[in-house]
Amino acid sequence: MSEFENAFLEEEKKLPKGLNILTILTFIGSGLGLLGALWQFSSGKKNIEAMEKFLSDPTYDSMPDFVKKMNNPEALAQLQKMEANKLPLLVLGLVGAGLCIWGAIEMRKRKMSGYFSYVIGSFLPLIGYIVFLGTEYASSSNFLIGIGFTVLFVLLYTFQRKHLINK
Repeated sequence: MSEFENAFLEEEKKLPKGLNILTILTFIGSGLGLLGALWQFSSGKKNIEAMEKFLSDPTYDSMPDFVKKMNNPEALAQLQKMEANKLPLLVLGLVGAGLCIWGAIEMRKRKMSGYFSYVIGSFLPLIGYIVFLGTEYASSSNFLIGIGFTVLFVLLYTFQRKHLINK
């Protein structure tokens, strides 16, 4: 084995299991967050056109209520706001994911500063969505799922703070 592999394996042995699992999940989730921010930035117009086509379909009125609840003029207005604010939302998404990745790397080194970077990076995009899309976005299912995962992971990391030191 190379020196690098030995160092990595020794770090894994020292790192508490809970913190190890959380940081690996953070790398995965933040990677998906980066991809999601880029996808949202690049597909806004296409999504608006698809929603407009869907809403103008003559069979729209006969569709089930749950379909109409997800695809309605209010959802179209949200998509239009997202498209109008796509650059700041992209920046906030990329910075937030970057801070989460950086925080996880630092927490793997047992640094308390990583915890604070992670917390800021987790909430930054969510706050940005409220600022740029309005408080009505805060009641959407996407936002509620996002805030749920954010709070869950911040709580799980908070329970692991005992393994972190101020450096």
